[in-house]
Amino acid sequence: MLLKSFFINSEYKDIKYCREEIKKISKKYDFFEEFHSYIELALGEALTNVIKHGQKKLIEKPGININVFLENNSILLDISFEGEIIDENILNKGKHLNDSLNINTLSESGRGIFLIHTLMDEVEYYQENDLVKIKMKKFLKKNEK
Repeated sequence: MLLKSFFINSEYKDIKYCREEIKKISKKYDFFEEFHSYIELALGEALTNVIKHGQKKLIEKPGININVFLENNSILLDISFEGEIIDENILNKGKHLNDSLNINTLSESGRGIFLIHTLMDEVEYYQENDLVKIKMKKFLKKNEK
């Protein structure tokens, strides 16, 4: 079920609006109050990465689409934008930092990825035609993996 769909300009000031929208959803659907700060922080980090790294090339109308879904006891954030997917080396460093448990060994450009993977249960990045997609999922009750 789609809970919210919105578009923001690719500007840092718009991240605050997105975080506020997550807070509103959290209040409306109080069953995920415990997790809203995780989701809010992960969304902020993902949007910062998109603005800073994903839209470096000149894009006529830069912007980011965000859809928030409730599905199978989880919240899914579906982010899409025109641009470039984050460098695979940075993605891999950030994803696997949990293995070494030493954030100090990671460059500044991989810490946001690390934070996203730490806060969310599932994260996926991929290119679909001219759009980059980021899907982040947080389970609302303990994941039975």
